[in-house]
Amino acid sequence: MAILNVNNISCGYGVKKVIKDVSFEVEAGEFVGIIGPNGTGKTTLFRALNKLLPLSKGKIYYKQKDIAHISAYTLAQETATLPQFLQMPFSLPVEEFVAMGRFPHLGRFRGFKKHDIECIERALTLTDTTKLKGRNISELSAGERQCVFLAQAFAQEPKLILLDEPTAHLDITHQVTIMDIISRLNREQGLTVLIVLHDLNLASEYCNKLILLKDGGVYKQGESAQVLNYQNIEAVYNTVVVVEENPMSKKPYVLLVSEQQRSRRC
Repeated sequence: MAILNVNNISCGYGVKKVIKDVSFEVEAGEFVGIIGPNGTGKTTLFRALNKLLPLSKGKIYYKQKDIAHISAYTLAQETATLPQFLQMPFSLPVEEFVAMGRFPHLGRFRGFKKHDIECIERALTLTDTTKLKGRNISELSAGERQCVFLAQAFAQEPKLILLDEPTAHLDITHQVTIMDIISRLNREQGLTVLIVLHDLNLASEYCNKLILLKDGGVYKQGESAQVLNYQNIEAVYNTVVVVEENPMSKKPYVLLVSEQQRSRRC
């Protein structure tokens, strides 16, 4: 059953329409990646899914309910969001920051109970950030900070998590660490994942379904082998690539072709 249903939505900024007639479904327990070139509407779509951008057309349903009629407080009890750029107006100790993930579950004037503390500790353990307790967010490296952001999201106990390029600007070690953590929660706890990714190979390796955007619309969606072939990539990204099979996972692996090699090919 679909946990998220995006039904023919359009949206943008002022008179500029960025997302145009986009439709897709995310089944409970799926790991779905949204990919596409810069400027094609990935982040705009992400903002619409988070109710940060009004729709000019269509509907978004969470568990068959129109999210326009679900309060942000209620939605946060089942869904977590990790934007690409998380603003930190002030620094907090890591444990306090992660604990904020429990706020949607707290009633008025209610403090943390045993279950809340357990959720916080579990989130710190899952993301290997227990060792960072006592340190401030501002003291952390980009990779450590991203793990802490994930910990806060996991502390919410979400059924669905929405992530906008969580591996951007990270080295390969932290990219794999972040994706492994998300994948583990997806496999072991049934967490449904919808993630915007810039790296096609990360998307291929971790997602079981991909949605490829072009000019604000859905160009192709399906399993990685159906989406990540050289014809689709060249048509959408307007560049030459070679797509091989990853010898370990058997999933598509995209190889870039330099200008020098392209000239030889011609």
